[in-house]
Amino acid sequence: LGHKTLRFGLWMLVPFVAITYFTQLDGAFQRSISQILDSARIEEEFLLVPSATFGEWRGHFIYRVVSGSISTAFATFLCGFIISNNRSGFAGLLGGITIAVFQAAPILTPALTDPVNIALGEGPLLSISTGAIVGSTALALLAPGIGFFFGKIGCRLAEDKSVGFSSVSRIHFCWLWVPTYHYGLLLISPIAAFLYEFFFTFDRVSILHFFVLLIKMLPVVIFAAPLYFGLALLSGKVQKNWPGWLQQLSGFVIIFAGIVVFNMIAYFVMSGS
Repeated sequence: LGHKTLRFGLWMLVPFVAITYFTQLDGAFQRSISQILDSARIEEEFLLVPSATFGEWRGHFIYRVVSGSISTAFATFLCGFIISNNRSGFAGLLGGITIAVFQAAPILTPALTDPVNIALGEGPLLSISTGAIVGSTALALLAPGIGFFFGKIGCRLAEDKSVGFSSVSRIHFCWLWVPTYHYGLLLISPIAAFLYEFFFTFDRVSILHFFVLLIKMLPVVIFAAPLYFGLALLSGKVQKNWPGWLQQLSGFVIIFAGIVVFNMIAYFVMSGS
């Protein structure tokens, strides 16, 4: 009975994990859009102007669908990791459906509750930009399939405790959503810059290309270091001679210390400029 109650509790946790981790990582992607696309003004218009056409906003459609798909994959991967049995694909599917409903609700709710005003060209739905409607609809359709696929991958990782951070206790997912957002903000832009440099800037490999890639990769390594070491402590992969409670506490402290230190540096840099 106790085991069944625990399994039931984990299944109840799946929608919460899916929506929480999705919104945190996707929020970091949306905050980073101006840095990646180098257009804060366009981002503002994307959210506020309802008259955008597909041609004007195709770059934002692509960005939002890709970033939303990555966030969905990450969140539903965790759903499969939490359940970690032969039903983990369905855990990912449940997480994907939760995300799909979350994406579709702002569009479907006014359309279903106020069809008369919609027909007259009025109402809240008309205040949503074309880009937001297309991006949310596409992601709502993709999310269940992404969830089923990545839920199964999460299960495979959970079953092999020797791989990566698979030994991290599930209880830590109650707070790891906070660093998900902050480290997402720190890492998304430099990773995007590195990938752009790697795939699109140079047409041939050279020594100069190699050094530019190293420079682009440096912020990623610096920002990821406390997260990596903190998760390694939480999973028991490093400092194995330490007591368990000290490993867990140290991992927690290091992860949040990284957030505080990097944000303080960013604050003083911005204040100085």
